[in-house]
Amino acid sequence: MLIFNSYVVFDKEGSLIAHARSLSGDNSNPEKYFEGLSRGTQCQAHILIVVQEGGYVARYRVTQPSIPAPTLGPRENFI
Repeated sequence: MLIFNSYVVFDKEGSLIAHARSLSGDNSNPEKYFEGLSRGTQCQAHILIVVQEGGYVARYRVTQPSIPAPTLGPRENFI
């Protein structure tokens, strides 16, 4: 069964800086999606929200280490 995912990335000011949609098996992992963003977008990113078919929503805060690159923090589930 294919699962639809939608990703939205916001900067610290709350502006949308990236978005994408995918089916499972095609960038369906939030970490893989984030790694696929340009380094500039990764450095601006503050929040990644994942919306999955069926009502699952999760939020990831982006860590901002200077080296080697920004990464996703732990998942924060929404109700």
